[in-house]
Amino acid sequence: MRALTPRGRFAVLLLAAALAAMIGLSLSNGPALAAGEEGTMSHAIGVFAPRLTPAEGDQTDSGLALGRMGLTKVFNGDLEATGEGQMLTGTAPVGGIHVYVALERVVGVLHGRRGAFLLAHRGVMDPNGQTLSIEIVPGSGTGELTGISGVLGLRIADGVHHYDLAYSLPAD
Repeated sequence: MRALTPRGRFAVLLLAAALAAMIGLSLSNGPALAAGEEGTMSHAIGVFAPRLTPAEGDQTDSGLALGRMGLTKVFNGDLEATGEGQMLTGTAPVGGIHVYVALERVVGVLHGRRGAFLLAHRGVMDPNGQTLSIEIVPGSGTGELTGISGVLGLRIADGVHHYDLAYSLPAD
């Protein structure tokens, strides 16, 4: 992997600050069932340790920065798992616009059920506010998590990342 230029380091720091700000907003809102879902939602809560690894090939054409990062996480609590994924980022520094999308594979044990699922991330921060959406990809559950659906809320408090996974599983 090549070393980041000073501008690249600044972009990573700026993006990390933007993502931290976006991440801090959704846990208290509480996820809800999507239209058409049946049953009740279960909640898994705990903490996770994330690590972002910048990948080669960041682009800053036209003053718009595009980047890619590797994403790894260790979840502890009601979800004992590891997460691995890829994140794509974009920034428009003049307009104060930051965006990321990511796809993450989570493998482990959720409330005693072993399996895996995919999470789809989308976060945007602009002068009008912030949005963050992290959803379980429909149909992606495996093992004892087959049929899982739901959303992940998260926040950062005192440097610690907290998650609240609101999910449902088909009745046995």
